Amino acid sequence: MLMLETSSFVAAATFVAAVVALVMTPLLWNRRQAPGAVSVVWLMIAAAVWSGGYGIEVLLDGLDDKLLLVPVQYVGITLVPVFWFITAAQLTGRIRTFTPRLLTVMLIVPAVTVILTATNSSHNLMWSDAFIVGEPGSLSLEFIRGTWFWISLVYSYIAFFAGFGFLLYRAFAETSMFRGQMIAAIVAGTIPLGANLLFVTELSPLGVFDPTPMSFAASGAIIAFSYIRFKLFDLVPIAVDILVERIPDAMFVLDSEGHIVDANPAAERMIARGGKGLIGRHLCDALPGNLAVDHELCSRSPAAVNRDVVIEDPTTLKPVVYSPTVTALSDNASDARDTKNTGDTRGKGPGGRLVILRDVTEQRKASETLRRLARITTVNAITTDVAAVHDVESIMDTATSRLADLLPAAHACGLLLDPDSGEFVVVNVAGPHEPPPLRLNSRTSDSVILTPGPFGGDHDLSNVAVRLDDFAYRFAASGLHSVVGHTLSANGETYGAIIVARADAGSLGPAEVELMNAVGASVAQAIYGARLVDDLRSMNMEL
Repeated sequence: MLMLETSSFVAAATFVAAVVALVMTPLLWNRRQAPGAVSVVWLMIAAAVWSGGYGIEVLLDGLDDKLLLVPVQYVGITLVPVFWFITAAQLTGRIRTFTPRLLTVMLIVPAVTVILTATNSSHNLMWSDAFIVGEPGSLSLEFIRGTWFWISLVYSYIAFFAGFGFLLYRAFAETSMFRGQMIAAIVAGTIPLGANLLFVTELSPLGVFDPTPMSFAASGAIIAFSYIRFKLFDLVPIAVDILVERIPDAMFVLDSEGHIVDANPAAERMIARGGKGLIGRHLCDALPGNLAVDHELCSRSPAAVNRDVVIEDPTTLKPVVYSPTVTALSDNASDARDTKNTGDTRGKGPGGRLVILRDVTEQRKASETLRRLARITTVNAITTDVAAVHDVESIMDTATSRLADLLPAAHACGLLLDPDSGEFVVVNVAGPHEPPPLRLNSRTSDSVILTPGPFGGDHDLSNVAVRLDDFAYRFAASGLHSVVGHTLSANGETYGAIIVARADAGSLGPAEVELMNAVGASVAQAIYGARLVDDLRSMNMEL
């Protein structure tokens, strides 16, 4: 009677396990876009086949009837380890996509095992003998195992333990949410593996009955728990190493001296070298194009990098513009965060740097195109406005006010050259900056700030400790630390100057100088024309 109760319990438990697996299948299929979800669906189907087949076998009495169910069970028995491995590999990011070729290779041993099981009477490779043990109504199959059984068993255990290795490694590397997913998956796989080990070693508390198919009920319940509690297949961890391998940005890990200790494939392609050829070289020596030694990347300090890096593409031989990002690394995680935020590595230990170079060539080209269009628009607008007035002071007033608006500038002023005294006289001021460094009708003979000729010039006045002429000092004292001046010359004669200024040092650069050159040429020609008209009027009055 006890054996009958045990047999009924085993059959019922295996059927419950099969139902649990089948119920989980459509739920998991809804997340099939997530890595590992489809392989778990197949894992559940394989577990259902194994459990269902074993449950039916337990209920049968005849030897031949029971043997008919063995090949069916082996479809599930051989596929469960394979899809367990695939699930673990995809869930941890070790292998993102299983190609048909790779999947075919992994299914060779399961396919051979199922075929040999169905044809065992011809070769006895799976078992040399099969017999029934137990009492009527609670009979179980026993086998004298053949050679291929042990080969298949070893293959299955290798797949199982490899999957466990992936999950264990990732469990200690993920955040709390993802760590919960990994631990749940490990527990779900440990239960059937432990049950199978007990059965193979003949230590099972169920005696001749295999507890493995029944254990899938518990595994399915754990997967369901992870699905609900840890958002399994809603939030999927991506292995950092896979991300680094596939990220298109060039990444270099440097030691404290700036030598390369690791690089991703994008970095190797950028330099057209294998990883081994890069390791140990200084970054500035490894980068093509002889990177300037004064570039921030060549410094041992991981401070912010403000300049782009231009490197010749080894394939196309065309210049490529990279935007660098430097992050300080430290042996201590909190130190690394502090260093990343402040750039301060004092007392942080022998940490290195992570340098990321992002290709921004197209963005820079687009920005340059937009800048040129904006400059053309600005020049055209000012030229049109200047052409609408015909006296010199109105021309200067229009030019300075429009420049202050369109650059924009905190201060702009127009100066005319007094031919008698040789001094510059301020005739117009514009812009919101107060107090203005130069007031209307003020005079200056200090013209160091003004670049002679029609080519313009820019000056950084942030360091007022440096000796400055009186004219430049007035700008610095007023809080205007970036100044661009342009002398107005046409047909070999100088008429005056236009000056624009901003508060931030270095905020007026080559682009603004270029704009001032274009505007200054138009203004100078307009002044020349206005003076010419005045001369003609004077001549007519004399006549």
